[in-house]
Order: sequence, then C-alpha cells, then structure tokens
Amino acid sequence: MKHTTDTFTVSGQPVTAAYFSTTPPEAAVYMLSGEFFDAMLPEIMAQLYDRVDGGLCTPFVLVLCSRRDWNGSFSPWPAPPLRSGSPPFSGGAEETVRWCSQIKRSVCDKYGISPDAQHNFLLGYSLSGLCALYAAYISRDFGGAGCCSPSLWYDGWIEFMEKSKPLTDVSVYLSLGRKEEKVRSVRMGSIGRDVRAAAQILTSQGFRATFCRNNGGHDYQVPQRLSNAIAWLLVSDENVRAAIEDKIL
Repeated sequence: MKHTTDTFTVSGQPVTAAYFSTTPPEAAVYMLSGEFFDAMLPEIMAQLYDRVDGGLCTPFVLVLCSRRDWNGSFSPWPAPPLRSGSPPFSGGAEETVRWCSQIKRSVCDKYGISPDAQHNFLLGYSLSGLCALYAAYISRDFGGAGCCSPSLWYDGWIEFMEKSKPLTDVSVYLSLGRKEEKVRSVRMGSIGRDVRAAAQILTSQGFRATFCRNNGGHDYQVPQRLSNAIAWLLVSDENVRAAIEDKIL
C-alpha cells in the first residue's frame, strides 16, 4: 500500500483521510461520498500515485466526507423522488457543505495545509457531484469542484445557475459518460444538454470550467473518472491538464 490512512472525528462523526507519506500534502480534496464510494479510496489513490510521485500533480490528502442519506444530504433543495418509494430529495446540501467546512478546518490544522480556497477542493459523483458544484454558490471555502456524472438534470438547477454566480474564483471539472445521454428517463434525459449548459454558463461568467467525455454509462470506471477529476484540479502544468481533457466546451 503506497498511501497512509488516518481516521479522526469532526463534530462527532468519523472522517477518513488518505495521503502519500513520501510527499507531505499541499492541498486537500474532500470527496462527498457514501459507503459505495468510500470503498473506492484505495483504487483512486493508486491511480494518482505516479502522477504525484512524478511531480505532475500537487501532493494532496483525500478526505472522505461520507453521508448515509444520499438523496437528502446532497440535494440543494427539496424535489420529488425519482420513482415511487425512493427516498425523497430533502435539500440537505447546505448543511453538508457547512460540515465540509468544519472538516476543512480540522484537515488544514492536522496536515499543515493552507486554508486558502485554492488549496481546498470538493469532489463528487452523481448527486454528490451536483452538491460539489452547489457549494461554490454558498461557500467561499473551496477553490474548485470535480463533478463526475453530476446530477445537473436536477429540478431547477440550470435556471439557478443562469441567475447566480459562484462566490469565489473556482475551477470546475465536469465529466459525463457518452452512454449517459441515452438514459430513458423524461426527468434525467436532458443530462447531456444540462452539463454542456453548465460549462458554458460558468465560462461565460469568467470562471474556468471544462467538460470531459468518458466512455460508458453512469457506473462505468468510476474510480478512474474521480482520479482524473482530482488530477485536473491539482495539476500545475497546462499541457498535462489538456491531456486529461477529452473535450472542452
């Protein structure tokens, strides 16, 4: 195992953090996650080791901000469930982001990382990818968001972006599987248009945003997608960043 894992408590809740012990972390990535994604931590770290070791990626600590109530904790405002009998979207994202800010203070103190937003980033997948982006509109604590297959189809989301701006200078990585646009759902069927629109809105407002296409559907090569998002957020060489991007809008 090439990474070291620590577990500590913030506001009474356990938090897991992983880093490469040979390279003291200079940045922190906070992954909005749940049990399914928590298990991917070793694979995500393994895929980033060579990039960090080779100096292509800023040394970092990956922090799991894990929530059990997925639909409740990562939704920006209340909305109907996707299907009858599913947990509701109760709009708990703001509370989750405040919790991440508390975690950030502990992480920066523990690992000697600057609390400046440009050294701290959020990462999420699916609904938590939406939450990572939403954080930019309600908090100044994070300088970027890695949003993989984000649920930007969410009711009222694009309209919200059109009327709002992030509170600080953020960089946003958006990615989507090519098969995801073919989903047979009236509610989620706009996902391709929505992710492109999000990238265009952010760039038109003067923020750095990129849209990358991945092979497969929503659940294909998830650790790889997350590790690419981290690398894009933390890379300092523009040529390397361009190599990560499949397509820029």
